[in-house]
Amino acid sequence: MSTTSGRRAGVVATRILIGAILLAIGLAVRQYADASTRIAAALERQTMTTASVAAEFDEAQEASGLVARVPIVGDRLTREIDHRRAEAAYWAGDYATLTADAPDPATDAAADPVLATLRATAMYRQLQGTRADTATLVRNLDAVILRYAEVMKQDPTLADAAINYEAVVRVREAVARGRLTNLRPDEETNAQGEAGAPPPESTPSDFNVIVPMRPDERQDQLDAGSGSVPVRKG
Repeated sequence: MSTTSGRRAGVVATRILIGAILLAIGLAVRQYADASTRIAAALERQTMTTASVAAEFDEAQEASGLVARVPIVGDRLTREIDHRRAEAAYWAGDYATLTADAPDPATDAAADPVLATLRATAMYRQLQGTRADTATLVRNLDAVILRYAEVMKQDPTLADAAINYEAVVRVREAVARGRLTNLRPDEETNAQGEAGAPPPESTPSDFNVIVPMRPDERQDQLDAGSGSVPVRKG
């Protein structure tokens, strides 16, 4: 009897353990789906408004809950949320949030090259429109260049870091040679891009509005013998 009871107790304990594991997996899957839905909703809103949606990515982080502790999957989800939150702050012009308490360039690039690239770009944006003497401006640009260089050491495939590195190097050379005295702010940038417009040198008459033909008009062109009778020349 004692052996049978012990086996039954073991079976019950095993079933309880399996049920708990399945319940935890189900909860993690649900939280992952909830966090992914919140990320998608925040990205959709970001494409339609210039307001910051960084707080919505904070909500996605909170929704991840248990799944954030799962190795590999949780790390990937947490990193994506961090990247999206940083991008939202950048497009909203909240550069101070990205540059506050920035680690040294090598540590920053080693921890997360993508975030380090965004942070370097935010630092450059902060230099635009500020007044400083040539020596100070060159020194600050060198600091930005160093951050891009450290990123490229960690991940040479990051095109943004390479392109921005080359651009800032050219700006630095122009400042050092006296051809550029201050960094003029760019046009207002946002995730929606710039509004389209005809080229400045063009005139409205250069553009023709093409109106789609009605179905019966298209059919008339296909029917043989339709249209005007050709006039014989000569």
